Amino acid sequence: MTNNEERTTSSRPKAGPPAIWPFNILFGPALLALAIVIATLATDRSYASYLSVRLAPSATLSNGAQVLLGTTLDDAGADLRQATYVLHVPRGISLAGISYDDRGAIETLRVVDDLTAHTYGVSVTLSTGAPAVAMTASLQVRGVPCPASPVTQTGVTGTADRVVVRCS
Repeated sequence: MTNNEERTTSSRPKAGPPAIWPFNILFGPALLALAIVIATLATDRSYASYLSVRLAPSATLSNGAQVLLGTTLDDAGADLRQATYVLHVPRGISLAGISYDDRGAIETLRVVDDLTAHTYGVSVTLSTGAPAVAMTASLQVRGVPCPASPVTQTGVTGTADRVVVRCS
């Protein structure tokens, strides 16, 4: 062996695991788990605004009309606290029955006979944990001639949004 060969052989690094090897084994899975948890939490919050809740109570009136109320809320269902409907009907008409959907525990409906003949309206107020969530309220009248029905109005929660339909 020559002197050249000895230098080349002696300057080679010894084989074995790199110095960072224990770190990868010990902390790699923990960092991966942490990343998954953070991604999951971030995803839950960002998609909550894309959830939609539908409320659909209906009222049967003394003149035979059935009024279908519909409200769609762009928020998580668990965030909805109260839905208040004030149904405005023609003078002399009264409430014969109410049917609530599966969220009836948080819905209230009151009837006020303060409108002219063939006119129906509803004021919808929704209360949520988040301020000013987009909502759509609709009113449909069945059982009496009402070519203008259904009518839809958009608004935001926390305010009384009124939808009016004239059936004449």
